[in-house]
Amino acid sequence: MNAKSPREKERIYYRFEENDDHPDECDIVECLSVASLDNYNKAGFWRRHLSGTVEPAHRKSDWYFGVWLPLICIYFDPFVFRTWSSSDGLLDEYRPFVYLLSSVSVMAMVAWLLWGERLEWLNGWFAGIFFAASAVSLVIGLILFPFSLLGLLALIGFLGFTPLVTAVVFARNGIRAIRAAEPFFERRTLFYAVTLGGLISLIVPYLLNNL
Repeated sequence: MNAKSPREKERIYYRFEENDDHPDECDIVECLSVASLDNYNKAGFWRRHLSGTVEPAHRKSDWYFGVWLPLICIYFDPFVFRTWSSSDGLLDEYRPFVYLLSSVSVMAMVAWLLWGERLEWLNGWFAGIFFAASAVSLVIGLILFPFSLLGLLALIGFLGFTPLVTAVVFARNGIRAIRAAEPFFERRTLFYAVTLGGLISLIVPYLLNNL
């Protein structure tokens, strides 16, 4: 028989990452056919960014806006949680909460980007952390939005938009983490794991913030 297997007839695209040693094989990652990739390319902005498919550009922005820029913004913070001349800032009273949540979510993001689906059931907890970080980043981004627009005149306001982009990055990786954890949980148990991970990542920093 001269018929070829589907793997030989189709080019394979990886949902999470490519296998450099065997690019024509799928290990523990889900594959997309050419037809699926065409449908993905025709999808809208939000559907593409919140889907399970990861483009090389997505991986770079995940590192930039999920790890490096949040740390840079905290370190060079000019007025949000502290000022350069004192510890008083616009949101100074929430500084312990945000700093602790940021530390946990960034470390979780680094682990997810490095090992991804190999973390298995832990991704259920990570998804909850990512959604909590996304919600907090969105709130901070909306608060800073007017200041960021004014700051554009001084060419530094663009950093104020970082929380808004970070919110999208954490949300899409939360969705991907859920899909990576699905084989290891029942649907209801996965919901509980994600919810519990998100609540713990919010409640613990909140309690420490109010000690």
